[in-house]
Amino acid sequence: MALIHCPECGKEISSTSKTCLNCGYKLNDHSLITKRMIYFITLILTMIILIVVTGIGLYKIGIFKTADDYLKEGNYESAYKKARGEKKDLIYKENLLAYMCKNIVSDLKDPSSFKLRDVYYAEDDKKIVFEIGAKNSYGGLVVNYWYYTYDEDKQEYILYTTFSSLEKQTIYKYADSSSEKIEKTLKNLALSYVKEMMSKSANRVEKSIVKNINYLFEKELLNNVTLIQKNGKFI
Repeated sequence: MALIHCPECGKEISSTSKTCLNCGYKLNDHSLITKRMIYFITLILTMIILIVVTGIGLYKIGIFKTADDYLKEGNYESAYKKARGEKKDLIYKENLLAYMCKNIVSDLKDPSSFKLRDVYYAEDDKKIVFEIGAKNSYGGLVVNYWYYTYDEDKQEYILYTTFSSLEKQTIYKYADSSSEKIEKTLKNLALSYVKEMMSKSANRVEKSIVKNINYLFEKELLNNVTLIQKNGKFI
C-alpha cells in the first residue's frame, strides 16, 4: 500500500485515504496531484542543475573541450594534442605565426594598434610575409610588410626586412652612396620575391588563422603564446 504525507500535519497515511486520521485534514485528488507534480518538478530541476554544474566542471578541466576551444585560449599545446589528422598541421602552423606576431607587436611604435591583415607562407622555401596594419609615430594608420626567412644555423625565422609599400625603391645614380645603392638593390630583389610569393594563392594563409591571431591579440592572450613541440623539437 502506497503511503503519502498529510499536507497539513505531515503524518504518513494511505494514498487512498480521504481524510487524515491524525488531524482530520480532508484530502482530495487535486491536492495529491499538485503535491506529486511539485515533487517531480523539483526532482527534474535538481537533476538539470546537477547535469549543468557537472558539465561546466568537466568542460573547465578539458573533458569536453575541442581543439578550437583551446585555440581561442591561445593554448596551442593542448589544441595540438586534442586535434587529429590535418588539423594538427594547421594548429602547428598557426602556433608559429602567432608566436612571430607576438614579437612583431613588441616592435611596433604603437603596439596597441596591431592588426594582422594577411599572411603569406611559402613553406617549402621557408619564407613568410606578414601584412600588418598599425599606427606610425604620427598616429596615422599604415600598412607594412614584414619579410622573414629561415636561418638554418639558428633554426628559427629571422626578420630579413620590412616594406612600407610594394613599390620598388628608386636608385639614384649620383645622389645615392655606394652603400645606399647596394642596400636598395638587395631590398628591391627581396621585394620582387615577396610580390611573386604573394601572387600565389597557395601561399596565402587561411583566414581562420588570421582571425584567431587577431582575436588573441584583442583578448590580450597573444603575449602568452609559446612555441609547441613537434616530434620532440621546437618549430
